[in-house]
Parts: sequence; structure tokens; C-alpha cells
Amino acid sequence: MIEGTELKNASYGTPQNSVGWAVDLSFKSQARNTFADVTKELAGTGRTFAIVLAGKVLAAPQVTTPLLAGNSLSTGTLTQ
Repeated sequence: MIEGTELKNASYGTPQNSVGWAVDLSFKSQARNTFADVTKELAGTGRTFAIVLAGKVLAAPQVTTPLLAGNSLSTGTLTQ
């Protein structure tokens, strides 16, 4: 699990040339490695990870490829 204190930045919006919403996360030091390990394990399995705020799941995206750079851009059926 990665706590909110390990986030470097979090934002949301509609990416250019897109009609849906996106959540963009970037992580601090050790959380980058943790996120990379988790996404390596989940990539291509159809399993999801949860983005949770105040105990509410905001999104649960599937991982299609490992995310190794410490950033995550989640798109799809997100709502504002």
C-alpha cells in the first residue's frame, strides 16, 4: 500500500484529444519502487489496483503494462 504522504503530485482532468477523465499520479522515492513492483505483478492479468481517498474507492484501473517511472495516468470510465 502507498499512503498519500508518498505522493509527489496528484491531478485530474481531460487529456488533450480525449473525451474522458484521467487521474495522474506521481510518487516520491520508495513509493516509486513499490508502485513499479505492484504494476509488474498486475500487468496483463486483468486484476486492478484501487485509488482510495477517505476510505472511498475513486478508481480501480487495470494495469496493461508495468509502470516503472514512478508515474500513473489512469483513463477510461472515470467520472468527475
